[in-house]
Amino acid sequence: MKMSARNLVIGGVIVVMVAVIGVGLIQTRQSSTPPSTMPGPMDGLSSMGSANMGNVEIPVVVDVDYESAVLPLTVATLPKEILALDLAQVTQGSEALEAINTLHGKGITVSDGIVARYGQKGNSLEFWFSTSPSVEEASQLLSQMIEKMKTNDIYSTPMPMPIRKRLYYQTIGNGLMHFFYQRGSQLVWVTLDLPQEQMMTAMKEIIEL
Repeated sequence: MKMSARNLVIGGVIVVMVAVIGVGLIQTRQSSTPPSTMPGPMDGLSSMGSANMGNVEIPVVVDVDYESAVLPLTVATLPKEILALDLAQVTQGSEALEAINTLHGKGITVSDGIVARYGQKGNSLEFWFSTSPSVEEASQLLSQMIEKMKTNDIYSTPMPMPIRKRLYYQTIGNGLMHFFYQRGSQLVWVTLDLPQEQMMTAMKEIIEL
């Protein structure tokens, strides 16, 4: 993928965000958990496979026990605002699944889908939630999505970022930052169309969902 000047700037922001968010969350955990019992950010993760993009191996990992206890987000439980951006539009059901198919491709096995947008174009967050029948099937879908990204010419190579018991994958496409991850039986894709100075705060809030 040919990187524009804007993409290179966003890429630099990603690297800084990875470091700062990781340090911030580690410090938060250290303040509330005794050092002798504090697990590492990847403790408890078991490999569910990997995907190769060129010569880059991208890990796909999940803590099945941890994710099995996570309830899916629904339209009713979505936050009404994020980063002072109001929930502006929500699509659910067949219409949302049709839109989600543009990300995953046809024939995916999901039981529900939600597309939610906060704010307006130029200052917005857009979420795509696909709910699978099980945590394991969501993990398989995540592997398939990363595998398909190997042959695309839109998104950059996903950068895995371990935080707590999850891997978050960051990528750049169409001049915007995106990241995706597994949350329980859901896969979540987030597009950040924000001023660069707000991206770090936005990601911190999203990670807490």
